[in-house]
Amino acid sequence: MLLVLFTQVGQTQSPGYFAVSLPWVGLQSEVQGVIGKESERRLPIQIPGQVISVQGLDFQLGEVRALVSGAPTDVLVNQTGVRLRGESLEMTAQVMGIFIDQIIERIINGHRVRIRVQAQCEPFQVQFRQGNLNMTYAWKDTEEGLRIQSELFQVVIPQEMVTVGELKCQGLEGLGAEIQAAIYFAVKNPERLQNMAKFALEKRMNDFISEKWKLLQLGTQYRVQKYGILFFRNFDFPAEFDSEILRYQIDEKDVEPRVVMTEKNLNHIILQRIQQFSKQKVSLNEVSAFQRILRSRFLQFFLWPDLLNFSKSARFEIESSALQNLTLHKTAGGYDVGGIVLSTVRGERRKVLRDYLKLSSRIRASVDSQISGGRLVLNVHDVQSEMSWKFASDYEEEFSPSTHISSTIRNKINESIMTDRQFTVGLPVTEVGGRQWKMKSMFHRDQFVEILLED
Repeated sequence: MLLVLFTQVGQTQSPGYFAVSLPWVGLQSEVQGVIGKESERRLPIQIPGQVISVQGLDFQLGEVRALVSGAPTDVLVNQTGVRLRGESLEMTAQVMGIFIDQIIERIINGHRVRIRVQAQCEPFQVQFRQGNLNMTYAWKDTEEGLRIQSELFQVVIPQEMVTVGELKCQGLEGLGAEIQAAIYFAVKNPERLQNMAKFALEKRMNDFISEKWKLLQLGTQYRVQKYGILFFRNFDFPAEFDSEILRYQIDEKDVEPRVVMTEKNLNHIILQRIQQFSKQKVSLNEVSAFQRILRSRFLQFFLWPDLLNFSKSARFEIESSALQNLTLHKTAGGYDVGGIVLSTVRGERRKVLRDYLKLSSRIRASVDSQISGGRLVLNVHDVQSEMSWKFASDYEEEFSPSTHISSTIRNKINESIMTDRQFTVGLPVTEVGGRQWKMKSMFHRDQFVEILLED
């Protein structure tokens, strides 16, 4: 049965949504790992003194100082909540004495006799082992989102597993056996010991559960599915709402947390990054194809006559201002990218860096993708370009330049600028539940992209 706890997102064009997938299996493994370490700890507790009534006797039980150890060994996380069970609970308690000051009535030789009992017992030890722990937590839908709440916290201690150290008491003359039997009965009472153990463990386990499930405090839009929880988050940029994301199902074999989005929205992220990447400033002096012609007057004469008016050491740079008609298509190894890049070339003439050329380049390139350093890295290669150009209006007006530039050298320089470039794409979310995440790997399933996370 699929439990749906989801506030329907509006069917608008902006913002778009991606999902954070938390499979039950992974969450269960994480809890088991931490609880395994918890089981090695011995938790000290102190319980104030209290009055216990047994068989008409009122005992003033001294303070109890105990060490409790053990944690659940059986952990189940599923769509209803979390269940934790264990059979290794142990406690060693030092009871800091017993005091009795009471008038009791007894029938002696047919007569009712009132006796004042004043007794004091030295500190003694109580131990139990193989206590059973049973805890249940349920998912709760709240105004702040999904939370987990304790529903059952049960400690069961078999009475035969309880041992009480030797009692040394003063003031029990004549009634020693009777009162000692009552004391043993009182301190070996499983229900009382269970309450002591519960007092010790419940807060620790509740704090632990609350801390671990900060991971779940990801928003108010979510779905509890058979194999995990999906949280829906807004992109940090305008994106189309793609209803396909609502149809994503966590798979039975999924373990790692992951970011899930549609192919459409991943393409949107990549296109945005390419747009940013295209608006860069590049020194042409570092481009080998341009270096070669700038240093050779012979090549300039035939291929680019106007460069004869510049120093061989003149600075040149190219800066892209816009990317138009951008297209992106998924391929087996990455993406095919196309578009028109508008750029300005600036050149240093008469010691002034000025606008020199206005370029419009139709670009086609292949982009390979890989996960490296926790980020998606895109490498640009196999660039092809067709460039149209003109002199900047101010430059043309001042210098009336020669209008010949070889198309071969123009395209070669343009392709050299783009080839072997790489840029990275970050996650739409890097912090989940107070933890920083990095990309581990990425794969495509149906119409979805799944990015496995690691911290």
